Amino acid sequence: MQLIGVPMKAIQIVARPNGDDVVLAWRTDRINGCLGFAVERQVRGDTAAYLETELPFAGQQSTKGERRPSTRWPIQRFVWTDHLAPKGVDVRYRVRPVGGTVDSTEPSKVAEASGWTPWVRCDTTSTPGISLFPNRGIVASQWVEDEIDERRTASPGSTDAALLAAAISTPGDGLRKRLAGQVLEAFRAQFALAAKRKEELYAALYELRDDELIELLCAAGPRAHVVLANGAFDDEDPDPNADAAKRLRKAKVDVTRRLVQSGHFAHNKFVVFGSGATRRVLTGSTNWTPSGLCTQANHAVLIEDPALADAYAAYWDRIRAAKSDYPESFKAGNALPGQGTAGAVSTRAWFTPVAKQADMADARALIRNAQHGALFLMFRPGDNDTLIEDIKSLYEKGKFIRGVVNQNAFGKRTAPTIDFFNKSAKALSTNPSLLLPARLSEAVGALDKELATKGVLIHSKTVVLDPFGDHPVVITGSHNLGTKASGKNDDNLLIIENAPGLAQEFAVYIMNTYDHYRWRYEKGLREKPAVQPVAGTPKPKPKWRGLITTDAWQNPSYLKKSAVEVSFWFDS
Repeated sequence: MQLIGVPMKAIQIVARPNGDDVVLAWRTDRINGCLGFAVERQVRGDTAAYLETELPFAGQQSTKGERRPSTRWPIQRFVWTDHLAPKGVDVRYRVRPVGGTVDSTEPSKVAEASGWTPWVRCDTTSTPGISLFPNRGIVASQWVEDEIDERRTASPGSTDAALLAAAISTPGDGLRKRLAGQVLEAFRAQFALAAKRKEELYAALYELRDDELIELLCAAGPRAHVVLANGAFDDEDPDPNADAAKRLRKAKVDVTRRLVQSGHFAHNKFVVFGSGATRRVLTGSTNWTPSGLCTQANHAVLIEDPALADAYAAYWDRIRAAKSDYPESFKAGNALPGQGTAGAVSTRAWFTPVAKQADMADARALIRNAQHGALFLMFRPGDNDTLIEDIKSLYEKGKFIRGVVNQNAFGKRTAPTIDFFNKSAKALSTNPSLLLPARLSEAVGALDKELATKGVLIHSKTVVLDPFGDHPVVITGSHNLGTKASGKNDDNLLIIENAPGLAQEFAVYIMNTYDHYRWRYEKGLREKPAVQPVAGTPKPKPKWRGLITTDAWQNPSYLKKSAVEVSFWFDS
């Protein structure tokens, strides 16, 4: 059986980078005797080297942290992510089928290697004037467990939760730096640039509890103007931002408190820097807290477009004028989106609250007209009348759908759940599955059980449509993509059309998040549910024991499912 369904004389491969990773996809006929694939990476000017993996064949012993070249422990997939791709240099890739036996593997024994991909670069400069900065805030990972394990040894008696909390709250800590990733780098860079230029800055923030970010604002002093909300308030702590407000005022920052009533959230997280031709805005999903930076999947987007930044600044003025209320004039001022002027790239930002869900209607029309499919990450859009319904309609039309939604489906006293939408017209199942958060809850071979965290896992709010098609679309911002965000909150919904480079960067970000959890689900490494799952929830599968020791991993069912995903990365 062929992977794509048409005869192929050679293995075809494509490389799709963003600023943090490179996704590789390859396609070929079924290869008899193939135990998997080895991936070669070449940095321009250097000799090629094989990527390493850490998953052995079934029956083989491995030690914690052991890695071997993919010629020895091959990749039994057709899509792979190079998480260790060097930044800011040209790289290219090719794949080789691995034959032989488990104890004596031989690359390219059973078929010729693919050609090299074109040179690509791991950065965020693919769309001039618009940059994506994702974090690495998935704590259920082996590398995080390894870090915590070392700290546990150095601090006996400390709980994992306490060690993690201390790490992510400490500026300069190595674990904090790796988890926060490019988001923190972007914040630092933009504040440093503003200081160099002596620019004014205007921030609208939902939560502000990270010491390093508070100090960035304090260092700006009177140049900084901040509308600071009451954050994720509750009866015990109605104003968790109070201490930050005191620190800002002591540093002579211009602070306006927006303490909205229950039922509303002053939910923005954006900063407008500068004025005139260099005015720009940094927005996205990241709350300015240690958890927002480090233990939730989040991102930031920088738009260096003065016209669009002016629209955000005007919205900031309306927020400040509204004080802690929602006057009709505030909603009326948000009736039309702010427009960017980025040439062929179309950018617009809807600001809320807005009447008659005008922002949602704009996004819905784009989703319903998608030609290939949708990728998405969402936090908690609501129970009904959200963009999820429109994405499901694409599934019903046979489009490619992949995404993760973080929501609490079993009530306030249970852990958040993750909905996986992994379906298409060619998939065998008929309905999306409701799953619990995926992590390694016990040791599996040389893999340790992974750190459990409470609360939010996925906090990004992003939909990407047709990233490799003729009309790529990115929908993002602070907006939770539901009716409350549209009609009751302060939020921004950023829509970017015809920016294929940026759409690809978001696609890589979303699919890496999705694949991280999918692996844990498909191998049956799931926690027991906190309560009885809803009817129809799949039962846990047997634990994964290692790579298949024959070419049987290329079974017809797997090849059929893989064809859908591989075709997406090739856009064919």
